[in-house]
Amino acid sequence: MPRHDRVKFGRAFLLCSTAWGALLGSSDFQPSLAVSAGNQGGCVVLASGMSRNDIPNSDLIGLNAGYRAPWWLRSSSQSPHQLGLTNPCQPMSPPPSPPPPPVSCFPAGTLVEMADGRLLPIERVAVGEFVRGRYGEANEVMALDRTWLGARPLYLINGEHYTTAEHPHWTSDGPMAVDPGALGVEWGTFHPVVLGDGKVEEWRNIGLTRPVGPLRIGALAVYRSGFKAIKSIERCSLSSAPPLLPLYNLVLGGSHTMRIDGYLVTGWPQEVDFDYDGWRPTGIQYRYERRMLAVAA
Repeated sequence: MPRHDRVKFGRAFLLCSTAWGALLGSSDFQPSLAVSAGNQGGCVVLASGMSRNDIPNSDLIGLNAGYRAPWWLRSSSQSPHQLGLTNPCQPMSPPPSPPPPPVSCFPAGTLVEMADGRLLPIERVAVGEFVRGRYGEANEVMALDRTWLGARPLYLINGEHYTTAEHPHWTSDGPMAVDPGALGVEWGTFHPVVLGDGKVEEWRNIGLTRPVGPLRIGALAVYRSGFKAIKSIERCSLSSAPPLLPLYNLVLGGSHTMRIDGYLVTGWPQEVDFDYDGWRPTGIQYRYERRMLAVAA
């Protein structure tokens, strides 16, 4: 490569590096996301007998997202577009080699029912607090799982509950997810989690041994103290749910379940220490396999 071309390349690389450095270097991270189902009629709804594969990839739903980068990008109080990062590095996208692949999670503002009955946005739940499981059991928050949406779609259940495709929801027929096949990328692999002291480790999410079925119209989801029929499953467009949309999950003890927007979902479930058939602990003490991560929270 001629010297003048190397200089141009170096300047371009420096410009992009500086832009990403603005995200990585900031210590101000208070994620915020205002999600609302705008653009009435702009959602595609699964009718009886339809699957998620029948939904086209077009602009379907408006998400008013004042989002910030996930924890590993460390944004400032401005969004990436406000920082002007789309100018030096078009098109804007996650880094080419980010931390481990995104996992099943929920956007900020999603309400978690705590063990004492309070409702907290999932981004405000802290390690050491307790959330309410299926039968009112108090499940301890052991670590925080924070990631980004990436290229995955975001779904809206019954017009009131946002979720990624692979997150298991408990139903009258056991665990179900919009796309249970996507769990193969998540379960059995290491993912970074934030501990109570702010340190970051990688823990292996081993997942369930029982099958997870496809969430379908008509399924009875466990909801609060009873059940709620799944009447609609809507897919958000990629342009409405951007790749850098921050998502949140909780690593839970006990039954590894929590009530999210009233729906019973899992929080890093596994069947070594909990029997879901009898809904009781197995008596076996389980400790997540973990390893250090060279990134500070």
